[in-house]
Amino acid sequence: MYEHASKLHNHKNAQVLLYMARAHHDAGDHLPAKCVLLKALHLAPTDIKVRLNLAFVLQVLGPQLLQGFVLQE
Repeated sequence: MYEHASKLHNHKNAQVLLYMARAHHDAGDHLPAKCVLLKALHLAPTDIKVRLNLAFVLQVLGPQLLQGFVLQE
């Protein structure tokens, strides 16, 4: 749903991208959420909501990536 709305705005609406990232996060897909939030940050670099959500996703994603790295060794 949010991907369709984002296409309508030519992927240039930071608020729609923020909602899309939240949907990814709620589904447990943190890596796509990070990518969407980075795109939103590029569009709205002063938006504190985008920065806060990106920090939260990175905080959740970091230990998951490190745990996967440790398990592979």
